[in-house]
Amino acid sequence: MQTRFAALLTQTPTILIVLSILLGSVVIARRLRVMSQASATRMGFPADIAALAGSVVFVITLLIGASIAFAQGGWGTVASSFMAGLGLGGVVVALAIQDVAKSYTAGIMLLYYRPYQVDDEVCITGVRGVVTAMRLHVTVLRNQEGMLVHIPSNAINGSAITNYTRSGLRKLTFGLTLPRNSPFESVIDVLPGIVQALPTVAPEPRALASISDMHGAQVTIQVMVWTAAEHDDAGTCRTEVILAIDAYLGSLGFPTRAGSSVNQTS
Repeated sequence: MQTRFAALLTQTPTILIVLSILLGSVVIARRLRVMSQASATRMGFPADIAALAGSVVFVITLLIGASIAFAQGGWGTVASSFMAGLGLGGVVVALAIQDVAKSYTAGIMLLYYRPYQVDDEVCITGVRGVVTAMRLHVTVLRNQEGMLVHIPSNAINGSAITNYTRSGLRKLTFGLTLPRNSPFESVIDVLPGIVQALPTVAPEPRALASISDMHGAQVTIQVMVWTAAEHDDAGTCRTEVILAIDAYLGSLGFPTRAGSSVNQTS
């Protein structure tokens, strides 16, 4: 018993040194985490990325401090085994969660470049809706049916992203049904110019008209126009376009007017 106590007394300075280094490592790691997070914020990185950078710096500093503490205590073998174990464990964990890691990496890129933000209306991976949340691993959309759709960041990173809010424009498509024996070729030529002249229709891109279907005695023509988001939200542009098409059909003597022959299809 006395021998063990004497050995403990002999190791006391070493233990105090190790504990001091570990305690100092914690203090330094916390300080560096705050500094790195503040630096990332000043550089313009989003808050999520800045917090992640701070956490990475914190963990790395602790690992370095632990290695130094073990080495100063004369426990070099323990330090080597500790670092080797961390390395092997890191490889195993990385292989196990590689899909999650890819998603988080893609999320970092999305948060940095910010192709969209919360409350933007977007179309991602074929899903159109309003962004309700942006996280490192997932983006949440509320689609046009009101349901929440969670899209992984790695799926978003490799797909086209359409931001309707950021562009400030929305496309409106109208379907116009005419008799097959009518001068529909003239309608296709003239109608884009008529709707393009409306004040709520954007000057660019230009309005377009084309045949979308020809079935039996009828021809369906699609008219596409672009308008500012505020005009679409209020329904002003839709109303003006339908009334303009209605008036044009009336001038050609068509018995069917816009109330039944023209409808917005998208």
